[in-house]
Amino acid sequence: MERTKLSDEHIALWKAPTIAEQLPVRFDTGFLFTEMTGHCAECKQGLPNECMHGNVLRPTRHVAEVVAVGYCDDCKLLTPFRYRMYDDKRFTTLRNDGWYEGRMRKSRADRVKDRFKAALRWLFTF
Repeated sequence: MERTKLSDEHIALWKAPTIAEQLPVRFDTGFLFTEMTGHCAECKQGLPNECMHGNVLRPTRHVAEVVAVGYCDDCKLLTPFRYRMYDDKRFTTLRNDGWYEGRMRKSRADRVKDRFKAALRWLFTF
Protein backbone atom coordinates (compact mmCIF):
# COMPACT_ATOMS: atom_id res chain seq x y z
CA MET A 1 0.00 0.00 0.00
CA GLU A 2 1.30 3.44 -0.90
CA ARG A 3 1.38 5.89 1.99
CA THR A 4 0.38 9.47 1.39
CA LYS A 5 0.90 12.66 3.35
CA LEU A 6 -1.73 13.46 5.95
CA SER A 7 -4.33 15.91 4.72
CA ASP A 8 -5.72 18.79 6.75
CA GLU A 9 -8.99 16.82 6.95
CA HIS A 10 -7.22 13.78 8.46
CA ILE A 11 -5.49 15.96 11.05
CA ALA A 12 -8.79 17.67 11.96
CA LEU A 13 -10.52 14.29 12.32
CA TRP A 14 -7.73 12.99 14.57
CA LYS A 15 -8.15 16.05 16.82
CA ALA A 16 -11.91 15.34 17.15
CA PRO A 17 -13.30 13.15 19.96
CA THR A 18 -13.06 9.37 19.72
CA ILE A 19 -15.93 7.56 18.03
CA ALA A 20 -16.44 5.65 21.31
CA GLU A 21 -17.23 8.96 23.05
CA GLN A 22 -19.95 9.74 20.49
CA LEU A 23 -21.75 6.40 20.55
CA PRO A 24 -24.34 5.01 21.02
CA VAL A 25 -26.73 6.49 18.47
CA ARG A 26 -30.39 5.64 19.01
CA PHE A 27 -32.75 5.60 16.04
CA ASP A 28 -36.53 6.17 16.20
CA THR A 29 -37.00 2.51 15.19
CA GLY A 30 -35.37 1.42 18.46
CA PHE A 31 -32.15 0.32 16.76
CA LEU A 32 -29.12 1.25 18.85
CA PHE A 33 -25.83 1.74 16.96
CA THR A 34 -23.31 1.00 19.72
CA GLU A 35 -19.94 0.35 18.10
CA MET A 36 -18.01 0.04 14.90
CA THR A 37 -14.68 -1.48 14.09
CA GLY A 38 -12.54 -0.31 11.22
CA HIS A 39 -9.53 -2.12 9.84
CA CYS A 40 -6.02 -0.84 9.20
CA ALA A 41 -5.49 -0.29 5.47
CA GLU A 42 -2.06 -1.92 5.70
CA CYS A 43 -2.19 -4.88 8.13
CA LYS A 44 -6.01 -5.32 8.20
CA GLN A 45 -5.97 -5.46 12.01
CA GLY A 46 -9.21 -4.37 13.70
CA LEU A 47 -9.26 -0.84 15.07
CA PRO A 48 -11.76 -0.40 17.93
CA ASN A 49 -13.84 2.74 18.54
CA GLU A 50 -11.29 4.02 21.04
CA CYS A 51 -8.60 4.17 18.29
CA MET A 52 -10.86 6.03 15.88
CA HIS A 53 -11.39 9.79 15.99
CA GLY A 54 -13.79 11.88 13.96
CA ASN A 55 -17.42 12.87 13.82
CA VAL A 56 -20.71 11.04 14.16
CA LEU A 57 -23.21 13.10 12.18
CA ARG A 58 -26.99 12.82 11.85
CA PRO A 59 -27.83 14.12 8.34
CA THR A 60 -31.38 12.75 8.78
CA ARG A 61 -33.16 10.93 11.59
CA HIS A 62 -32.83 7.70 9.56
CA VAL A 63 -29.04 7.90 9.10
CA ALA A 64 -25.93 8.22 11.25
CA GLU A 65 -22.76 9.01 9.34
CA VAL A 66 -19.29 8.34 10.74
CA VAL A 67 -16.40 10.27 9.21
CA ALA A 68 -13.22 9.24 10.99
CA VAL A 69 -9.61 8.17 10.94
CA GLY A 70 -8.36 5.14 12.85
CA TYR A 71 -4.83 4.74 14.16
CA CYS A 72 -2.94 1.45 13.95
CA ASP A 73 -0.20 1.40 16.56
CA ASP A 74 1.60 -1.50 14.83
CA CYS A 75 1.82 0.22 11.42
CA LYS A 76 1.88 3.81 12.72
CA LEU A 77 -0.76 4.56 10.10
CA LEU A 78 -4.00 6.56 10.01
CA THR A 79 -6.73 4.96 7.90
CA PRO A 80 -9.73 7.08 6.83
CA PHE A 81 -13.28 5.75 7.24
CA ARG A 82 -16.70 6.86 6.07
CA TYR A 83 -19.73 4.80 7.15
CA ARG A 84 -23.45 5.43 7.00
CA MET A 85 -25.63 3.42 9.37
CA TYR A 86 -29.35 3.35 8.61
CA ASP A 87 -32.25 2.84 11.01
CA ASP A 88 -33.15 -0.47 9.31
CA LYS A 89 -29.66 -1.88 10.19
CA ARG A 90 -28.23 -1.42 6.70
CA PHE A 91 -24.88 0.25 6.38
CA THR A 92 -22.86 1.65 3.54
CA THR A 93 -19.12 2.29 3.49
CA LEU A 94 -17.04 4.31 1.10
CA ARG A 95 -14.04 2.51 -0.35
CA ASN A 96 -11.59 3.52 -3.05
CA ASP A 97 -13.87 2.36 -5.86
CA GLY A 98 -17.27 3.45 -4.53
CA TRP A 99 -19.96 2.82 -1.94
CA TYR A 100 -20.66 -0.71 -0.68
CA GLU A 101 -23.80 -1.80 1.15
CA GLY A 102 -24.20 -4.42 3.85
CA ARG A 103 -26.53 -5.41 6.67
CA MET A 104 -25.78 -5.77 10.36
CA ARG A 105 -25.83 -9.32 11.66
CA LYS A 106 -27.67 -10.04 14.86
CA SER A 107 -25.49 -10.47 17.91
CA ARG A 108 -25.14 -13.93 19.41
CA ALA A 109 -27.25 -12.82 22.38
CA ASP A 110 -30.05 -11.66 20.06
CA ARG A 111 -29.96 -14.95 18.13
CA VAL A 112 -30.20 -16.94 21.40
CA LYS A 113 -33.08 -14.71 22.55
CA ASP A 114 -34.91 -15.28 19.22
CA ARG A 115 -34.51 -19.07 19.56
CA PHE A 116 -35.77 -18.94 23.14
CA LYS A 117 -38.84 -16.92 22.10
CA ALA A 118 -39.53 -19.37 19.26
CA ALA A 119 -39.27 -22.31 21.67
CA LEU A 120 -41.70 -20.62 24.08
CA ARG A 121 -44.18 -19.95 21.27
CA TRP A 122 -43.92 -23.59 20.21
CA LEU A 123 -44.44 -24.81 23.79
CA PHE A 124 -47.53 -22.71 24.35
CA THR A 125 -49.27 -23.59 21.09
CA PHE A 126 -50.57 -26.81 22.65
